Amino acid sequence: MGGKLCIALNKLALITDRDCATANRHDQTFLPLLDCYDGQMIILTDTGFHQAKGDLDHVMLCRRGEWNVRMIVETTFSMMTQVWGSKEMRHRTWEGFEAHLAYLMAAFNILVQWDGLEPDENGRIHRSIARFTL
Repeated sequence: MGGKLCIALNKLALITDRDCATANRHDQTFLPLLDCYDGQMIILTDTGFHQAKGDLDHVMLCRRGEWNVRMIVETTFSMMTQVWGSKEMRHRTWEGFEAHLAYLMAAFNILVQWDGLEPDENGRIHRSIARFTL
């Protein structure tokens, strides 16, 4: 069994919301998660969220090579994969899988804030959880 994870990050690149579905579901399964942020923030997504009937006003589709800010999302997924092996989770129930993901999101937010989220001289916030790997 495989799963798909959708996360929302705030301006500090902390995970503010998440949803998951089975791997065979389309990205548009997560549109209700994105819709709840209408009027609050802009959501950057890949082209899998494009809708034939028209896209949400606060959703910006990122084609390959556009919106380099979206690399923050990819870096977040990479950190979770490299440090916690999140692509190799094995659970007997869907509820167990969801609980494990919730734990990972909470632990991620705590660990990236361990030393604070102070921006450097260029205004960038450097996040790392590598030192917490076992």
